[in-house]
Amino acid sequence: MDCTESMAPYIESAKNNIRAIFEEIVTSEKSDIRLAFVEYRDHPPEDTTFVTRVHNFTNSVDEMKNWLDVCQADGGGDTPEAVADGLHQV
Repeated sequence: MDCTESMAPYIESAKNNIRAIFEEIVTSEKSDIRLAFVEYRDHPPEDTTFVTRVHNFTNSVDEMKNWLDVCQADGGGDTPEAVADGLHQV
């Protein structure tokens, strides 16, 4: 997920949609599934917090909710976001 400041107006909606999708999957008959979550921002010097932050695969709804709770839109600048780095982590 793009966690740069430009996502501030949209990040809560995105997180709520991810929660709803995850809960729907977990409560379905095909609940033997694990999901991971990758946050990405900008490369330094535009952002110094992290480029990517990986949350490894889990089937725990509570763990996934915790990841989303701490995910915030912050930082970034005029350089491209680290989308490819985020995809590479998966």
